[in-house]
Amino acid sequence: ASALAAAHKQGIIHRDIKPANILRDDESDRALVTDFGIASVLGGAADEPPIDATRLDAPTVVLTRLTQTGAMVGTPAYMSPEQLLAEPVTSKTDVYSLGLLGYEFLTGQGPYAISSPGEIIAAHIRDAPRPLVSVRADVDPELESLLHACLSKKADERPAAEDVSRRLSRGADVLLEWPPPALEPVHGRLRSALAFIGAGGPLLVVPLALAFG
Repeated sequence: ASALAAAHKQGIIHRDIKPANILRDDESDRALVTDFGIASVLGGAADEPPIDATRLDAPTVVLTRLTQTGAMVGTPAYMSPEQLLAEPVTSKTDVYSLGLLGYEFLTGQGPYAISSPGEIIAAHIRDAPRPLVSVRADVDPELESLLHACLSKKADERPAAEDVSRRLSRGADVLLEWPPPALEPVHGRLRSALAFIGAGGPLLVVPLALAFG
């Protein structure tokens, strides 16, 4: 969600969010969004500042290839209603796919009762998603509400990727462990470094930034 938010801030819509395009970094236990091969670029993003990839909290966006097209492109099982109808896409298009991904991640199956591949398109356009609690009873109500909003048929009713990331982050109603276990050493070093700088080590800002970058 945070990687998509960073891409959307630059005016980039991925259009093909699916399990195959989400990679996991074993060392940091972070999720990486990759393969922007069929991404679409929105106008008006030229004035946005570039992403500072050296920041520890910077979302990871792996930009490999960029094309523009007006045709229906993507993977049908993870496409939004507007994509399947060949309508204009927005950043909320990626949020729908993100909702599908989250639902499948939590349950091992999609939100629609589909018995054949031919029903996929109709389900995304017409059917209401099954309540997450009916498939996984122990799901957090806030998380269920968030994913349900992501799967809205109307793009303007879905939350922004930035909002999804914020609601899943530290301090949100959904209780998640932060920092993740694999990032605990890095998080601790950063906290110590910032405390030292605040106590009177301003000359070490640049070296420390390089060390943690």
